[in-house]
Order: sequence, then structure tokens, then C-alpha cells
Amino acid sequence: MHNSGYSTMCGHATIAIGRWAVESGAVCTPVFKLQCPCGVIDVTGLKRMGWSVLCRSEASQLSCLPETIGLEMDSIGCVVVDIAYGGAYYAIVRAAALGLDLFQTPLSRLVSTASSITEHLRARWR
Repeated sequence: MHNSGYSTMCGHATIAIGRWAVESGAVCTPVFKLQCPCGVIDVTGLKRMGWSVLCRSEASQLSCLPETIGLEMDSIGCVVVDIAYGGAYYAIVRAAALGLDLFQTPLSRLVSTASSITEHLRARWR
């Protein structure tokens, strides 16, 4: 789990549980596998001036290459997205294509636009 609930893959949570597993003695070796919904993750705990935890996650890939998915959304218009996988699925959209600038647009508008796209995609593939 992470701050938003249950996830198919969460890197910082994997690092945290890896460190806990090694430090607490829950695992007998500093190299182990962790089962996640996205697949098995290789975890290595290293003790050097404190603990470091390395994890090797699922391989990322573009799921719809070369195809793009065009969405018609009331508040935004036509949106073209690529779908990528990296432990979870992500919709990749150029901010400029939406008339947004990542440095100038208010964060609340960026979040609401991204949420609209996410909701539209979830409804489409249910």
C-alpha cells in the first residue's frame, strides 16, 4: 500500500518493506523476492554506512505502440494518449497538446485535467 491505497507497483513502498524485512530479520538473506500484484520483484539489501535497498521491478513497455488512443472529452476536446506499462498502466499525454504548461499552469488544473483523463479511460475499459 502507499499514500493513495493499494497499488500494483509502488517503488518507494517496495524499498521501505525491503529495508524493514532485512533489518528486522524477517528474511534470512539480504537478497530475496517480493511478490507484488504486477509480478515478482527482486530486492537486495546492502549494509554500507546504513542500509541501502535495491529493487528490480517489472520491465516497462509501451502497450499501444504504434497505436494511439484518441479520446473525445467534453472539457478538453480530443486527447491522444499512449498507454505504457511500468508495474501499473499509465496514460502518457503531452501537456502542450492539452494547452497546459507544466511550469505555468496551476497545479490544481494539472491535477483536475489528469483526473478527467484517468476517469474517462477507466470508464472506457470497464
